[in-house]
Formats: sequence, C-alpha cells, structure tokens
Amino acid sequence: MSVLNLNGLGMNDTDNWMAKASGSGNYPAPSNGDWVINNITVVENETIILNGSLVIENGGNLTLKNVTLELDSASDGQYGVEVQSGGKMHILEGSHITAANSNYEFWFRVYQNTIFMMIDSELSECGYPTGSSGLTIETNGAIIRNSDIYQNRVGIAFYQSQNSVILGNRIHSNWLGVDLTSSNNNYIENNSLYGNSNKDLSISTGSLAEIINTTFSSLAISSDSEVVVKNYLEIATEDENGNILPDVSVSVEDNENEVYNVTTDENGLAS
Repeated sequence: MSVLNLNGLGMNDTDNWMAKASGSGNYPAPSNGDWVINNITVVENETIILNGSLVIENGGNLTLKNVTLELDSASDGQYGVEVQSGGKMHILEGSHITAANSNYEFWFRVYQNTIFMMIDSELSECGYPTGSSGLTIETNGAIIRNSDIYQNRVGIAFYQSQNSVILGNRIHSNWLGVDLTSSNNNYIENNSLYGNSNKDLSISTGSLAEIINTTFSSLAISSDSEVVVKNYLEIATEDENGNILPDVSVSVEDNENEVYNVTTDENGLAS
C-alpha cells in the first residue's frame, strides 16, 4: 500500500483543504444596506447574509460561484434581488440564493435587456402571496440549467419573455412550478416538475411553449395559448443472448394505429 504525504504539498493545515472565499469588483458585500453591483464582480466560496437588497445596475456584472446568499428580511418582501436593464447575473457552481429566515421571503426580478444565467445551483424561499411571484424573468434568452428550485411561491415566472432555456432542472415543492405569461418560444427540456401544490405548469395570455422530455402531472393553459409536448424514445434491441440487433424494423402502435416505424442502426438503437 502506498501513502501520499501531503505535508510536502503544503497541505498540513486543515484550512488548506477548504476552498477560500474570494472576490473582486464590488466586493465584499456591505454589512448593512443594499449591495449594489455596477462593475464586473466575481465572488467565490462564501456565505453572505445580506441585510439589504442585491441590485445589479446597468453595466454591472455579478458572478457567484459556490456562494450561499441569504436575504435577511424582517418581513415578506423587505429585501430582494433586482437585475436592472443592462445588468448581468450568473449563478453558478453550487450557489444557493435563499432567505435567512424562512418566515420572510424575498423578491427576485430580472428585467428586460439583461443577461441571466443559473446553472448547477439552488433557489428557495422566494416569493410570497401578497406581492411577489418568485423568480420573475422579463428578459429574453435566460438560461436555467441543472438547478434545484423549491419552496418558492412560483419556481420560475416568465413575463413577456422569449427564447429562454429551462433545461435539466428539478422544480418542486413550490405553490406553482413554472408560469408563462405572454411569453413565446421558450424551450423546456428534461426537467422534473413535481409536488407543486397548485399546478406544475401554467401557460396563459397568448403564450407558446415547447416542452420536451419533461415530467409533470398538472397543467393550466388558457384558450389563447399553445403548448407542444414531445417525448423522445430510444429503443435498444438485443437477442436473448444479449447480442445487438442492427437493421431491425421497430414499430410503435397506439390503439392499433402505427405511430412510429424505424430501423435500428449498427448499434441496435432505434430513436
């Protein structure tokens, strides 16, 4: 058995095993009052308890990496997060935006002409019945991917938003999972929506959505809106000995009506 001596690598101090908090730009956040971002700001590996709102102004560009941001409100909606027109926000690498006190939720607004991205992160305790839906996105081209969105009023609310991508997320335990209002051509793929007490999905006011390989159990849609639901199927064919079967015809029937017919490829796959 070989043993790796870490002392020679300068790792004999246990603090060196932990990623160090670091930041640049409008950093650190203030101990009290609003945290205003008006330049390129990057924060990593830190927990921030904010006694104020986070405001990203025109020209501000905030990136959070492995950051827990807690909004410490004393009442619902006292504080929140605002990405103003011309601002940019990237929530990445295990970051979590939540309330410091789960009794007092915060608001989260992403206005038009902004850039918003949330990847591999979490959002909780956002929105409340008397004033804020939750994460409300009005910009175009937002990206929310591989994230966990739970215990909010509305997981994600799109308003007059176009061409956004919601990919590979878990959106659950909210009052409403995803809400699309006057929003078109938004792409929802490979998500799991479940346990949302009102509805998993709400599509209204002339909205158009394409939903692909996404699980949900409840949907509300207005008569002037449209949703296209697609589920992709991949079939692997083998014989009883486990040998793949290329060039085999595969068909699928619905009530004796053939709806799918394809020939397997050289790997025995039909898709």
